[in-house]
Amino acid sequence: MAQIIITSVLSPLLWSTCWAACELKWVKTDHKNLPPNSVLANEGYTKETGEFYVSRAVYNGVMTPGRYKPAEERCFVTMDGKEYALADNFEVLTNPNKCFVDFIKARDGTLPKGAVEAGDDPKGGKAYSARYRGGNSYMVGKFYKSTNLMYYGWGGGETTEKQYEILVISDKAPDHTLHPTCANNKPGFDSFVCVCTEGQPCQKLEGPTKTAPGVLTKWESTAQGNRFTKTVYKLEDKAKHVDIDKVGSQLYVKLNRDVKHQEVVGFGGAFTDATGINILKMGDKLGNQLIADCYGKEGLEYNMGRIPIGGSDFSTRTYSLDDEQGTEEDKTLAKFNLTTEDLQYKIPIIQKAAKMAGHDLLLFGSPWSAPAWMKDNNKLIYCGAIKGKPGTEYWQIYAKYLVKYLDAYKSHGLGHWGLTVQNEPYACDTGWNSMWYSPETMRAFVGQTLGPELEKSGYPHDKFKIMTMDHNVGMAKDWVNLYYQDADATKYTWGTAIHWYGHDPKEQLDGPHQQHPDKPFLATEACVEGGVKMGDWNTADLYAFDILSDLLHHVVGWVDWNMVLDTQGGPNWKNNFVDAPLLVDPVKKEYYRQPSYYAMAHFSKFLPPGSYRVDTPLVNSNNNHGVVGGFRTPNGSTVVIAINTEGIEIDLIVEDDKEGKLIEKIAPRSVQTYVYYD
Repeated sequence: MAQIIITSVLSPLLWSTCWAACELKWVKTDHKNLPPNSVLANEGYTKETGEFYVSRAVYNGVMTPGRYKPAEERCFVTMDGKEYALADNFEVLTNPNKCFVDFIKARDGTLPKGAVEAGDDPKGGKAYSARYRGGNSYMVGKFYKSTNLMYYGWGGGETTEKQYEILVISDKAPDHTLHPTCANNKPGFDSFVCVCTEGQPCQKLEGPTKTAPGVLTKWESTAQGNRFTKTVYKLEDKAKHVDIDKVGSQLYVKLNRDVKHQEVVGFGGAFTDATGINILKMGDKLGNQLIADCYGKEGLEYNMGRIPIGGSDFSTRTYSLDDEQGTEEDKTLAKFNLTTEDLQYKIPIIQKAAKMAGHDLLLFGSPWSAPAWMKDNNKLIYCGAIKGKPGTEYWQIYAKYLVKYLDAYKSHGLGHWGLTVQNEPYACDTGWNSMWYSPETMRAFVGQTLGPELEKSGYPHDKFKIMTMDHNVGMAKDWVNLYYQDADATKYTWGTAIHWYGHDPKEQLDGPHQQHPDKPFLATEACVEGGVKMGDWNTADLYAFDILSDLLHHVVGWVDWNMVLDTQGGPNWKNNFVDAPLLVDPVKKEYYRQPSYYAMAHFSKFLPPGSYRVDTPLVNSNNNHGVVGGFRTPNGSTVVIAINTEGIEIDLIVEDDKEGKLIEKIAPRSVQTYVYYD
């Protein structure tokens, strides 16, 4: 048997959160021996993945954090774009003193307190043990502060992530005891879901009502229990007897109402086939409750809706609105028709949603693909493009096809506010409905063909909103720069649609906004991929952080992907299962409100159309996990939204130039909305 050797002890002096008893030890071993008290890196692992342990090894002269997988008897590390499997001369992290060790969520270069130094960064500084959850499994690797990225091995290569979890140490575990405020609930991944049935409906979401000056109302949702819990204070009581210089973890901003930024257009979700199918499966009463949960006055009060034009992956088949004969051409569009999906799963649901909202919805269509016979690959999938060059025959036919879609929905009382030219024009390798554009081809199509066709068909550009791109934030800078070089496309285009995938820093929107301040950004799709994670507060964190970050960087609204899915995350004909704020179980006749549902409520119920962001410059912050934004609404209220993704309280200080200081605690892992009136 090979000898196990303790090579180093992590001194408690390295972390302010540690006490003398808390020491971790790196133990040198080989592929045959797992030291006692080794630190597991992927709790909840499956038989397919097996367990991973925190490890490290010297590769090319650099101590590099990685993962040890006993089932394969190898330690895996990455370096310079490649993954290496080592059988010997590696170390496994052990926890002989039973200290509290956990992976803490972080993003965009943040480093939690108590982060465990596990190696060296070739560019200088230290490397840290980190992991990323993809789907229902963990990818374990390293984090470099020099690049603000987490690195892990995948398929023999090296992949990076901007969102990650960092290994931290403390002598005391935080209290994660759940205290649900919804009476009917079910524990989940790290929080819980609220269970809704016919006999026991979920709570009504009480939004803001006008209060007297000096009254502060707070709504709070937390990982540990609160779900949209309302508390009323006197504003002056929240600013008395507090020494700002002595507060702990702090987030201090000024709120300047006189500096006005973008107006809010709204919030919503997508009327996918899957959403309609799941609503109908629940019967009339629960189905109507689900719609009301999204669009009703006692629900999220959505005012927007995205409609896939034809099929998407969240359909049960591939289809367009003129493809019944496969690749047979129909240049006159004589066979154009709305499908069973439109007439059963989309239109009736949208009509009910508008009725429950009490007003017309801002609807916009998004095509995943043109009919196959219009495309150069004669398929609905694997991209392909419209045949010929922009401005030629098939492009003209396709523009008429989109107008026929708009007219068909209008005949059912569902006029459209706008459309995106194409969903994810670069997503060619997905295997589901898709079509390719470059910025140059899209601008040519809009400027030469689509814009004029819409104009003459009763959809003028001063009222009807054409949106370009409809893809990830990280593409926006280059796309916007190229697209708006065309004067005709610029004239017809209202703004740019963005998706959250990739979780690129929203600062990337600042440059395009400065270049084209009259062209808004609208967030048009977001979801957590990899299937359903029931009761996962991390998803609520992601929603809240993304929405608020978007709003702080010129985005005018935020539209979710599927509103309602089943507990598998479908149906989806390509088995591309994802998560959603509402999940249904038709067999049990109950549905579930995920934590992300309540995260959405903290925005959609408080920022009606016409609200605008005000300036909230940072005065001081000694943490990396709090974000705050300020807004004014048409009814004269001031709205402050704050999030805390960390496991400790943050002292929030908002210095309003009209009202003085608001001082409050942001609970660990929480979303809060504050409202007060002049």
